[in-house]
Amino acid sequence: MNERIYIIWMNTIKDIPMSKLHALIEYFGGFKKVYCATKNDLMECGEIDENTVKKLVKHKELNLEAYAASLEKGNIKTVTIYDEDYPKNLLETVHPPFALHYRGECSRDMFDNALAVVGSRKATVNGLKNTFEISKGLSLCGITIISGLANGVDTKAHEGALKGRGKTVAVLGCGVDRCYPPENRSLYNEILDNGGGVFSEYKLGAAPLPLHFPRRNRIISGMSLGVLVAEAAPKSGSLITARFAIEQGREVYALPGDMNNRNSKGTNLLIKDGAKLVLHTMDIIEDIFPMMEFSSVKTPNIQKNLSKDEKLLFDLVEKGYNTPDMIIVKSGLTSPEVSYILTKMEIKKLVSKDRGCYHVIC
Repeated sequence: MNERIYIIWMNTIKDIPMSKLHALIEYFGGFKKVYCATKNDLMECGEIDENTVKKLVKHKELNLEAYAASLEKGNIKTVTIYDEDYPKNLLETVHPPFALHYRGECSRDMFDNALAVVGSRKATVNGLKNTFEISKGLSLCGITIISGLANGVDTKAHEGALKGRGKTVAVLGCGVDRCYPPENRSLYNEILDNGGGVFSEYKLGAAPLPLHFPRRNRIISGMSLGVLVAEAAPKSGSLITARFAIEQGREVYALPGDMNNRNSKGTNLLIKDGAKLVLHTMDIIEDIFPMMEFSSVKTPNIQKNLSKDEKLLFDLVEKGYNTPDMIIVKSGLTSPEVSYILTKMEIKKLVSKDRGCYHVIC
C-alpha cells in the first residue's frame, strides 16, 4: 500500500490531539513510518505518553484495504495535504487535517474567494431571509459560500448560494456518506448537482456526535477568507466558529439585530468586540474581495427585454447594491431617474422592495 492510505488512516484518529499527530509525523518522517512503528518505538520517541501510545496502537486495527474499498464503492474521493487541490486557506492554518473525504467537486479555485456563513439553527424569519439574500448576492459575484448543512442559517446560506448560481460547500460533523440533518438530503444532493462539494474529516459511517462539531467548525472557518455570523445566541457553535476565525487570522462579520432577541445577542456582542457590521452584501465584498472581478450573471430570459438603464439597475441590485443611494452612486443616474426606473421594474415584477432595500425576483 502506498503512503496515501496511511495518511487516510492517520486522519481517522480523532481521540489524539492534532498537535501530537503532527509531532509524530515530524519525528518519524512519514505517515507509513508512524503506522509501522512498534509500541516501543512510540514509547521511546518522547512525543506521546503511554495512554496515547495505546490509543494509536488500537487504531491499527482498522482494515486499511477494506476501508479503501469502501471509499471506492461509495464514490467518495479524498484530498490530502500533499494534493494540489487541498484548500489553500485550510492548509495555511495550524495543524490542518491530514485529509478530507468529499463528494462532488474539490479544486483550489473553489476556495480562492470563499466566505463562511454560519448562524443559529433556530433563526428568526428575518435572520433566514437576510442570510439567503446576502448569500445569494455573494454567490452572484463569484464567491463560494461555505457552511455546515445544519438547519436554519446554514440551510439558507446554501440555498442562497445555489439561487445565485454559484458554488457552495458543506462541511459535515459526521461521515461524508451520511447526511445530517437527514431532512436536508435534497439540499445535499442539490449542492453536488450544481458543482459544489460536501466534505468531512471524519471516517465513513461516523455519527454526528456533539463533540464533532467544534472540529467541523474550525474547517469551515479555515477554508474561508472570512466568516459571516448571521444570528447567534451568546453561547453557540457559531461563536465557536467566529473564535476559530479570529485565531486563524480571518475576517469576522456579523449582522446586527434586536438587542432583546436572544439570537441577536451573540452577533451584537461580536460587533461590540470588533467584528465588522454588515448591512449589505457590498459591505463584505468591498472589504474582503475588493480586487476580484464579479462573475457574469446569466439571466438571459429576464434581461432580454430590458432597456439599457433597466439592465444596469437590475445588475446592480443583483450584485448587492440594493438601496436607492447605493444605486444612484453606482449607476450615475439622478435620483428621479432611479426612482422612476425602479418603479417600472417593480411593476414588471423584476424587483421587489422591502424596508427600503430592493431585491431581484427570480
